[in-house]
Amino acid sequence: MVEVVVLQHADNCGPGFVADWAAAHDVTLKLLRPDQGENLMPLRASELNGLIILGGPQSVNDDLPWLSSERILVRSLDQRNRPVFGICLGAQQIARAFAAGVGPLTYPQYGRTMVTNAATGATLPVFEAHTEGITAFPGMTQTYSDELGAVQGFKYHRHLAAVQFHPELDVAAFQTIANEEGFASAPVLTEAEVAASKQLLFDELDACFAF
Repeated sequence: MVEVVVLQHADNCGPGFVADWAAAHDVTLKLLRPDQGENLMPLRASELNGLIILGGPQSVNDDLPWLSSERILVRSLDQRNRPVFGICLGAQQIARAFAAGVGPLTYPQYGRTMVTNAATGATLPVFEAHTEGITAFPGMTQTYSDELGAVQGFKYHRHLAAVQFHPELDVAAFQTIANEEGFASAPVLTEAEVAASKQLLFDELDACFAF
């Protein structure tokens, strides 16, 4: 059985559908909470099968040592062609690990948002919950964009991929975050739209981890 490390940064933003994907592929998830003081230094990139970095309320611009430790781990895994997948804050962490700009949005994105798949041109509603955005950087392939063309997903090098939105959340999980973070009135997805977003997550993880 393959073990993949998952970095979680908030009680209300857990693996969600990532756990379903792992179960479908006989993958064990090792959950770590660097935001609660769990030390990442013992992790050796050479011994990891892959890494998934979840979302959270923090900013990559915060002066928190564990954020820097995550980015060092991302670069170390990249050097070994090991898969790394990021969601929201995790996407921003991957981008910042390679010196991309991450900064405040003019209009924060909450709730149901349409994104476009760059490869197919298909549009899909997804959950958003972020106040900062990623600036395109050299070598990045943009995989998803919003109505303004902003980066909503990207791939980098061989086995790094990320999405700025939240395909791991169901309606109940999103509403918990919305209530706790003060945007409870944000529009939500239908159950059918959640299922489509979940399939997007599975497809992205399959491609990243080469399953």
